Amino acid sequence: MMKKIIFYLAFCLMGTSFVAVAGDTTATLRGNAITDDAYPERMPTIENDDVKRARNYPMQPPTIPHKIDNYQVNINVNKCLSCHSRRQTEESQAPMVSVTHYMDRDGNFLADVSPRRYFCNQCHVPQTTAKPLIKNTFEDVSASLRKDKEKHRRETASVRKNKTILVGDEPTQPLLQPGFPDHGRIHRRYHFLGWI
Repeated sequence: MMKKIIFYLAFCLMGTSFVAVAGDTTATLRGNAITDDAYPERMPTIENDDVKRARNYPMQPPTIPHKIDNYQVNINVNKCLSCHSRRQTEESQAPMVSVTHYMDRDGNFLADVSPRRYFCNQCHVPQTTAKPLIKNTFEDVSASLRKDKEKHRRETASVRKNKTILVGDEPTQPLLQPGFPDHGRIHRRYHFLGWI
């Protein structure tokens, strides 16, 4: 029985050493091998400029534009509300907590912040000066809509320039030939539709 246990332990140790050797070939963002003792990089500093940042997507919780070191947020006290509550905003000049934070799950308004919105750091986070490890190609909704609108404008401009009306995939000759009956009425109709 003892020989079986020793055999299994030896087998497990060989397996873990094989995994450790195989793990060295895995690409990481560390910049060095996992077995190397490297000095950690300095902790990035928290941005503390009180400048509101643009939001990247609809309904994104705003980020915290200041340090929150030693802010106590627990069941007994919420340091954030000493400036951001409805009663304190005039004195502190801080933005008031959204009205949605004063609503319960059924949409009823409460006199104080809803218990489900009480712990601010569940959604709101401070920002640091850290550079991204991986290039971010995220594009917000308004930028996507702007690109689509610009693309549509270019396409309609090229159709107008060529004076060709696209029917399905095949371009056809324009209906606006000189001497064509009801030339003015057809011109106004196709101009209204944006085809010419």
